[in-house]
Amino acid sequence: MPAAQSYQERPDLSSAECATALGSPYKAFCEASLALSEHSLLQPDVIVAIGGTDSRYYEIDDLAIVIEVADSTAARDLGLKCAMYAAQAVSEYWVVALPTGEVHQFWEPGVDGFAARRTVPFEGELTSATMPELTIDGRGIL
Repeated sequence: MPAAQSYQERPDLSSAECATALGSPYKAFCEASLALSEHSLLQPDVIVAIGGTDSRYYEIDDLAIVIEVADSTAARDLGLKCAMYAAQAVSEYWVVALPTGEVHQFWEPGVDGFAARRTVPFEGELTSATMPELTIDGRGIL
């Protein structure tokens, strides 16, 4: 597993492509803004989205995966943020839990939260639950 280092501590990732979606048109970006609703704009740690824009502004329809990297924020990322992303119909949400070396994957969003979830070890390539053909090189997330 890569050293436990959040993306915020890696200045080379600031406002840049930070991971690769292997063999797909999707790219992963750090510090992108995500419009969940007319009155809600979040900045998740990483988003995996179609294409890319200079403004780094995305809407839900652009997304494949929203990723939060959690060290001291795990409770919030697995609780409040997970519920917010599900309520806004984000198709897939991941929490990379640094202390445990796990990735919590959530999909099938609804008003009561995500109906499906799994936890996998954080090791190299990670496969999307909603798009099995989409694999993320997890080493670029940290």
